[in-house]
Amino acid sequence: MQHLYLLLLLLIPSILLGQTPIGVQEKEEIRQFILQIQGGAENAILPSSNDQVVFNGNYPVDNDKLLHKIDLGKVLFYDGETNCGLCHNPDFSGFPHINPAIGFGGIGNGPERVKDSLATEFDIQPVATKSQLNSGYNKIVLHDGSMGYGGRNADLPDSILAKHEVNFLQGDGTNTQSIVGVKVHRTFDIDACRNNPLINKSCEEVYGVPIIDEFIVGDAIATWEKSTDNIPYNAPYQRFLKGDLNAMTNLQIKGATIFFGKAQCNSCHYGPALTSDTFAQKTTKKPYEGVPGRSGFTKNPEDLWEVRTLQLYNLKDAKFLFWEGEYTTFSGGIKAHQKTLNLPNLTGSEHKALVDFVKNGLYDESIKDRMRFAGDHILEKYF
Repeated sequence: MQHLYLLLLLLIPSILLGQTPIGVQEKEEIRQFILQIQGGAENAILPSSNDQVVFNGNYPVDNDKLLHKIDLGKVLFYDGETNCGLCHNPDFSGFPHINPAIGFGGIGNGPERVKDSLATEFDIQPVATKSQLNSGYNKIVLHDGSMGYGGRNADLPDSILAKHEVNFLQGDGTNTQSIVGVKVHRTFDIDACRNNPLINKSCEEVYGVPIIDEFIVGDAIATWEKSTDNIPYNAPYQRFLKGDLNAMTNLQIKGATIFFGKAQCNSCHYGPALTSDTFAQKTTKKPYEGVPGRSGFTKNPEDLWEVRTLQLYNLKDAKFLFWEGEYTTFSGGIKAHQKTLNLPNLTGSEHKALVDFVKNGLYDESIKDRMRFAGDHILEKYF
């Protein structure tokens, strides 16, 4: 990767010297550089249509029922008094407005929290809630990667995977987490759903069964989470990759070259969603020093304090950054991350450009309207 970055600097001296403006030819060369370093357009550009999305559900459905299944999942995501949308706030691109997250499904706070689906009081989660953006791009989820059957978990023994029994359904991380969330956080009232004719009829139409349960609910929710309602395909960076050379500012373009070059962000943050199932050291062991990261799941001491790579889109709406929400500014978070991973030091102008790229170049304002819920009447058109 580094040799491509050096070649770019030779081709585009205005980037090397920090000169502006960047010409059309230079912009196109940068666009081609990013596409090349990402392995082509198919590995860099987010889908803008659901027929381009890979859903990998536990319950495959006919393509002609896919949109119905997506809308059913959206209704179920926002259904009930303790629904998913209370934490995954559409006004903040699916990020929470408080940290740490508060919910049902456990006893104790922070690292002392243990699962208890019958607990009647609110409890504090051990890590910050993350957005459902780009959910389909991770085979495993959570900070420790403990949910999901494939990917980095494929070679783990059953005794480890048994932390979440739903793993044995062999679904991906998003499907697994959705089922667990329905059961543990009690975001689903089965009786209310069965008494809702639109939900009940939709379940029978999509899944072919008259009775809805937590497995079907989880699968439908996961399908909506993976849909284009939660894919920020209209971010300036994405428009730039698709050929709109003016979609990003000169500063954001410079930040992109640093992201994929000197800063080495692309070592972990790659692909269309700029995420992966890789793990890296936490930037800090506070505020929850008892959260050991990946090792708490695998029991492997080599995984101590390592956490899964997060997606980077729409972080501008995230009031709390990183897994524990320990940083509230892009500048502070990026500097800490660079230091923790022993990455090359950036100059002041390089750091400024990188911050602008991550904060604004990866921000899709339009996704909030796609996320928002208009009511269960969206299912009426299918009958």
